[in-house]
Amino acid sequence: MISTSDTNDTTTGEKPGSPWGIFLVLMVGSFIAIEAATFQAPAMPTIGKHFGISEDATALLVLLYYLGLVVFSPIFGRVADSYGRKKVICLGLSGFIISECAAALAQSFPFLVAARFIQGLSVACILPVVLSYVAYLFPQEKRGLPLGVLVFSMSLGATTGALLGGVLIDAFGWRSIYWTSAAMGALGLLLIFWRVPETPPAKQRYHLDWPGAVLLLLTVGTLLSVPTWMSNNGIFSHQAMMSLALGLCLLAILWRFEKRANSPVFDTQIMGNKDFLLPCLIYLLFLVCHGGAVYSLVFFISGRPDGNASQAGLMNMCLFAASMLAGLASGKLADRLDERRLIIGVVMMMLGNLLVYALFLDLSTPFWIVLVLAIMLGASQGMKGPVIMKLALSNVPPEKISAGSGLLTMMRDFGTPAGVSIGLAIFSSTRQSTTLSSLEDQATSIGLNSPEALGALKTAFANSSAADLPSLQTALASQNTSFEQLLSVAKLDGLASTLPAVGGILIAVISLALILAISLSKSVKRPAV
Repeated sequence: MISTSDTNDTTTGEKPGSPWGIFLVLMVGSFIAIEAATFQAPAMPTIGKHFGISEDATALLVLLYYLGLVVFSPIFGRVADSYGRKKVICLGLSGFIISECAAALAQSFPFLVAARFIQGLSVACILPVVLSYVAYLFPQEKRGLPLGVLVFSMSLGATTGALLGGVLIDAFGWRSIYWTSAAMGALGLLLIFWRVPETPPAKQRYHLDWPGAVLLLLTVGTLLSVPTWMSNNGIFSHQAMMSLALGLCLLAILWRFEKRANSPVFDTQIMGNKDFLLPCLIYLLFLVCHGGAVYSLVFFISGRPDGNASQAGLMNMCLFAASMLAGLASGKLADRLDERRLIIGVVMMMLGNLLVYALFLDLSTPFWIVLVLAIMLGASQGMKGPVIMKLALSNVPPEKISAGSGLLTMMRDFGTPAGVSIGLAIFSSTRQSTTLSSLEDQATSIGLNSPEALGALKTAFANSSAADLPSLQTALASQNTSFEQLLSVAKLDGLASTLPAVGGILIAVISLALILAISLSKSVKRPAV
């Protein structure tokens, strides 16, 4: 493990004044970036109607944003180490303001999608570099608490962004969220320009490896498309498997190419360090589980007989509130306890949550129990952030801390959309197959088991109606029932099957994270504070 107990001196030759005052100003930049990202969620249905596009097409607003963020996080991390971190943050906020204004003025959907890509690229200049300032402002043994505050700020931005975005859209239309984000970005830019010190540039300047950057863009774009294929066509569809295979091949080519490059897009020495890579992989797997579990639970709660959107909103509010508080607690604990043991404990906590999720939640579970589980999911989400970030960054050389932050951010921001898409793909496919199976079982139980009757039933299921199948309607009426009655029961059966299916996959994923956590190197004993 690299010793960075006095990173400030090794990085700059002098300690910055009032580190907490500077850090809190930097939190403004993180808060703005996260809040603007969550503004997008409630706007997507309205934007789809405005431009007359399908729900699947609106997903491009999210996909292109994450593509810009994931691809350029490691690039701008290295640029920040080379040319100065404050310059890169200010560049990012300037690009963010311009892209938000462009989105607000968009007259076509392709133009809006392009603006969202630039927004993601701009945020790639902000989040990883703000994270790297923790190592600049605070010594190793005192970084846990500021990382906890960072998690708190990001969770608060996610919570208030979703709420404020909905209010703005209802009152002033979808363009208002982009104008608001631009104004917030301008305020953040002024504060950071005025209050945050610059870090000295590296002696050797970084020159972008353009072939590597293009290859990274193709690799990440292909891998990010896999969850979308899974969500639209099934988790094991040919499109999803081909995209996954192509993405892995591109990743292998990228790795070999970057190892030979004179100025690689991402630092293969950092990525090749087991003590950095393992915490990053645990972070990614954890986010896959969290995203898949939470979004599937939202659909499950909303679809129950007594469920509604208000319950889903309350559940999310409790989850984010628990995440905020747990982030602060984890930051304090990370400065006092062994990081490896703390990570193992947090992963085991998530494993316990997923076991409850898969084995004990059903259509009759009281809502207060669901809220308790949401709080526990949020707590585990908040607890993992500061300690994993602290451990990963402690294994990065001080002069490359922004590059390491960029790589950590890249893996983190890949995990969330992957988890959401995979979880919802499993949720949707399981619900569909179980609903159809329930319909067939019900029909068989009342004597409609001929190939013609079952074929008509499948057709009615595909159309969500038996209006064009009079023979099926007559056969069902003779048994004192209707297609609608059978479908109502079948939908509940399908919904009841979803959480065990999603939970089973996620338990396997978090079990892998637990194996990686156990294999982490034992922490070096910290000097007394």
